[in-house]
Amino acid sequence: MDEVNALVLALYQRAREVPLEQFQGEALLAIKASLPFDVARWGTGRFDAQGLVFHTPFLYNDSPDSLLDYTPIRDRDWVAFHCASRPGVTLNCYLPDLSRHSPELTAYAHRYRHEQGLVTGYHNPATGITASVSLYRAYEHSSFTEGERQLMQTLFPHLLEALRICQRLEVERIRLVDDSNRWSVAVSDLGGAICFAEENFLAAMQKEWPGALPHTIPFELFRIIQAAPHRPTYGKHIVVVPFPTKSLIFLKSRPREPIDNLTAREREIAELVAAGLTHKEVAKTLNIAPSTVNNHLRAIHERVGAHNNAELATQLRYARI
Repeated sequence: MDEVNALVLALYQRAREVPLEQFQGEALLAIKASLPFDVARWGTGRFDAQGLVFHTPFLYNDSPDSLLDYTPIRDRDWVAFHCASRPGVTLNCYLPDLSRHSPELTAYAHRYRHEQGLVTGYHNPATGITASVSLYRAYEHSSFTEGERQLMQTLFPHLLEALRICQRLEVERIRLVDDSNRWSVAVSDLGGAICFAEENFLAAMQKEWPGALPHTIPFELFRIIQAAPHRPTYGKHIVVVPFPTKSLIFLKSRPREPIDNLTAREREIAELVAAGLTHKEVAKTLNIAPSTVNNHLRAIHERVGAHNNAELATQLRYARI
């Protein structure tokens, strides 16, 4: 088996077996064994009038300060614009040479050891999302060879696809196992750009927020997630539950159910009854009168259309977040 095939197989094996939060690091280490580098950056972002805006990329042996210091000079980053115009083509370059037009950009390349670079990007004009992987060597005389450039160009689409596979496997872990058909799922980066979404999820977003773009979390929902990253959002038609990680936001949604209209107290009583507690046990647990429990349960059954506690328990199980 030749080197390229071995590397590709190693990437897909890691996609299946390595937790998502560790995958990019493991994948880069696999590549580093055949294509040595000192620093790497792998992530997604968007172009605006000033250049590329990164959405919290994975950094290998790179300082987080490099992202902050990049912001004021990104409009002069010729490499980023060049790679966006040649999707999937790896650029082999000595970055100080390509930044002579900007002393600040040259100083940046030296400061963060971005001397020799293999930079590959893919800009999707339909979504506006740019995916990129950059490998850097820290010294002027440690340039990459043409063979290494070709190797990285070959591996780049496999890196992106292996990452998507790893993301989708993580999605299935998040989806409820006992009622998978009721939930639709999606993944976005921390900037709200959707990396993957099921059709039902996109349709639900469009119904709840007409005019929502298919490749971006609706602005209203994204604002809620930023303010309360772990809190479910109860819309008019749907319920959306976010699961943020260090680099991604996983989301699952389902249609809104009558059980979602219960008050906090009613939901508490319903959950205890569904767990098998008697009315007296619920009353003692909540320090209220048994008659209050009975009154609440009558109102709960009427509101959700349940004829008995067994039906109530079934609705709770289906709607559980």
